[in-house]
Amino acid sequence: MSQYVGCGVFCYGKAFFLWFSMEQTRFLLPVSAWYLLPCLLAGVVYAYLLYSKKAPWSKNLNYTLAFLRFVVVSFLAFLLLNPLIKTSLSLIEKPWVVLAIDNSESVAATTRPDSLAHLQQKLQHLADQLKADGINVAVQTLDGQHNSQLDSIKFNQKSTDLNQMLSGLQSTYENRNLANVVLVSDGISNAGVSPTYQAYNYKVLSVGLGDTVPKIDVTLRALYFNKIAYLGNKFPLKVEIQQSGYTGQKTDVLLKQNGKILDKKSVTFKNGFVEADFLVTANAKGLQHLVIEVVPLKGEFSTKNNAAHAYIDVIDGKEKILIAAAAPHPDIKAVRSAIEQQANYEIVTYIQGIDQLKEGERYDLVILHQLPDQRGSLPTALQQWINDGTTPVWFMLGTNSNVQMVNSLNNILKIDARVGQTDKVTASYNKTFDKFIFEEERQFVFPKLPPMTVPYGDYTLAGGTEILLKQQIGALASEKPLLAVGQSQNKKSAILLGEGLWQWRLQEYADTKSHAATDELIRKLVQYLSAKEDKRKFRVYPLETEVFESEKVVFEAETYNNIYEKIYNQKVDLRVISEAGKVQQFSFVTGENASRFEVGNLPNGIYKYVATTTLGGKIEKSEGEFTVREQQLEKLNTTADFGLLREVARQNAGTFFKANQLGALEDYLKKNQPKGLVHADEQTQELINLRWLFWVLLGLISAEWFLRKWRGSY
Repeated sequence: MSQYVGCGVFCYGKAFFLWFSMEQTRFLLPVSAWYLLPCLLAGVVYAYLLYSKKAPWSKNLNYTLAFLRFVVVSFLAFLLLNPLIKTSLSLIEKPWVVLAIDNSESVAATTRPDSLAHLQQKLQHLADQLKADGINVAVQTLDGQHNSQLDSIKFNQKSTDLNQMLSGLQSTYENRNLANVVLVSDGISNAGVSPTYQAYNYKVLSVGLGDTVPKIDVTLRALYFNKIAYLGNKFPLKVEIQQSGYTGQKTDVLLKQNGKILDKKSVTFKNGFVEADFLVTANAKGLQHLVIEVVPLKGEFSTKNNAAHAYIDVIDGKEKILIAAAAPHPDIKAVRSAIEQQANYEIVTYIQGIDQLKEGERYDLVILHQLPDQRGSLPTALQQWINDGTTPVWFMLGTNSNVQMVNSLNNILKIDARVGQTDKVTASYNKTFDKFIFEEERQFVFPKLPPMTVPYGDYTLAGGTEILLKQQIGALASEKPLLAVGQSQNKKSAILLGEGLWQWRLQEYADTKSHAATDELIRKLVQYLSAKEDKRKFRVYPLETEVFESEKVVFEAETYNNIYEKIYNQKVDLRVISEAGKVQQFSFVTGENASRFEVGNLPNGIYKYVATTTLGGKIEKSEGEFTVREQQLEKLNTTADFGLLREVARQNAGTFFKANQLGALEDYLKKNQPKGLVHADEQTQELINLRWLFWVLLGLISAEWFLRKWRGSY
């Protein structure tokens, strides 16, 4: 048996930690040890027969050569017994202690800079002491950074999600010797789930920062407004203001735009919070930036939480949609209910024989419910909109539809229907449909919805027609369309071959307590049909038109040639202009897998952007607007919550300490020093597989041959 003790560095993922190892080696023989005697005897006989005769060299050299031959032959015979070697390796992983630091703005707001620096020094001393005791130490912050030096941490995070940080540690140190997590925080968790709702697989020692006594302060707690308004209309703004220590006092709430006061309300503080309501007129088109300010009172802890920003997109008019029907039907209500959830649509309903159509009206989309009907009549205005070549039309068929006339009016699908014959089919989502994106989890809802009655027959699709929903009979999805869309020149069309959308909404609500899948299908189909075709060869747009200060604005760039094929390697110049007129300039080159460009570190406000590039010797331009919102979560509450920190420690077998008790924390960790974790591993292999044995045997044989030749023999 052999034994080896050593130490080194063991790599796991991206982290490195010290280990100690102990190795034990044993030989195993699968047969009786008596078989060793024939092996030795073979070596003795072989050496005797070869070296018993008189040799031309000295007697001592002869004994040496005989011994070499004895060793080689005996060992070769021993290998024929198939001996095994068993190795036991023990790795002792040193324990980890992670300092989880809440580096949010609320910590910096309630702690003096010198006190915060002193705290960081004491935490660094604690980390150094733990390392000196043979414990691995890591530092984790809210932003996911693994800082090695605590004095380099910046307390600038706009929100606090303690559960995300602690859960992330649980994942990062999975299957590793994570003994303790020291959570240093003020206990203010304003994002995600509370850490008290989850138990972690390690011990949590919490350290409380800040003051649990509420500050004398006024806070603009919430601001409610519609993100979209229409030019010339009035829209409401509601403000909620919370106070501590100012009951009975009065102050003013100001509504500002571009530094100018538009309106003013006076409020008197009571217990709890008070409200102030404004009614604003949308006088200008585009994004409008409004600021609500509470006039500060004497002695406020902070005035940074006295203001809030509202960004309203003022648009000029709504898209007009006409729903024309042969008769009243619950499907009309279902479609209206889904569309009306979007504020930028104006819906006009026409029931044949009941309502009147206005001549000369223009609509962005016409929806025909069971029109033309069996009587085959259509108002002249409807015929004009269908035949004008530009107005999108959505045909919704039913039992009263005139299939032959529908065939003549649409250019995406023809139905060879069997007269008087229908089929009951359910819907199956076509995963290859790519005109717009439909959430995957909602695609599985359609086969569970009630069946629709569709014309029985053969269907012929025109070129460019895509199936959105397929007909499914039982569990088998056919290739026949239930809902199809297509485009001929500049006109988009859609056909729904059955009726019963109202039943879909009822059934989905019974199953899921919402109409999400059905309504999203209707809304996205309406958006696709009514959207104007963008024929620009150069487009630059932000993926999100509204982001927070801590986030980056991501721009997507698209360039096309004369036949509208995407082209790449185009240099794009981008200018971002703030409300104050400050210009930032950027340049990037588009690529097949690199069509996006990110801009970060923008303060809150409305920004305009102008992008230019050169296509075919001509300068193309794309422009637009986006907003950067201030994230005020850390300003709304600055009162430390030690109760949360105590509960987290209690639930995870830990202890709570205050910031002035770091010495007691160090003593606790020394007294309850975590132990190393032993990882044992055993390997068994045949001795003959060890490569170094080959070189040893070759060396012995070569030495014997060399000595014989050197002394004049072969």
